[in-house]
Amino acid sequence: MNLFGSVKRINIYSVKINNNIDTLKFRSGVRHIIHFNKKGFVKERKKYHVDSTFDSQTIYEYNEHERIITSIRNYPNLEDDTSKTLYQYKDGLLLSQKTKKLNGNFDGKMLYFYNDNRLLKEKWDYRWNDSIYEKEVYEYDSNSDITKTIFYDSRGEIKSIDISTYYGNRKIKSLSVLDSTQATQQFYFYQYDYLGNRSKFITKKNNSVIEKVFIFKYDSFNNWTQRITLENGVKTSETTQEIEYY
Repeated sequence: MNLFGSVKRINIYSVKINNNIDTLKFRSGVRHIIHFNKKGFVKERKKYHVDSTFDSQTIYEYNEHERIITSIRNYPNLEDDTSKTLYQYKDGLLLSQKTKKLNGNFDGKMLYFYNDNRLLKEKWDYRWNDSIYEKEVYEYDSNSDITKTIFYDSRGEIKSIDISTYYGNRKIKSLSVLDSTQATQQFYFYQYDYLGNRSKFITKKNNSVIEKVFIFKYDSFNNWTQRITLENGVKTSETTQEIEYY
């Protein structure tokens, strides 16, 4: 998260407008509460359903090098879905994260591989029966920004390819999504405001173009407290952040 100041807690409340019924009527929103430690790291996340009932809680634990070593996701009403993820490092690089349900059942793992410049070159995603589900391979430019991501399926065949370009400040400028034949399926273009928050997002797919514009209000620390989303000129959602500082 792009935050300024010593943030203690954020209460995020998001509502969407149901354009099919009434463009001025909001449905119930989804709420997230995020707690930070004094060093700025997330220590707890809580999520609530659209009807305001509690959904889940994730608790994070860090080592002396301020890297996540465990995360536990609790589902109070679905104990069998409660899971624990362990993170393993070597020489400061994340090598793996393995998740198991608290009943011992396997729930996925990620393996990470790096090049000689300590940049991530491959990520392997395992699901369900501990078999590989997807693999991602990365290519970089001279600024160490990812310019190409190749997605492979469980059989080792190419599913899709992402081609990225960047602004001088290293924020992503565009993303082209290619299929396995390298034909462009979708194109995304991004713009940012003076504080680095995404202010415009254009999607092109087939013959359709969707332009999303984000309008922000900021507090005295330059953290946004309100974000209004316009889709092709029509307001579609509104998100508020209530921020508490140390």
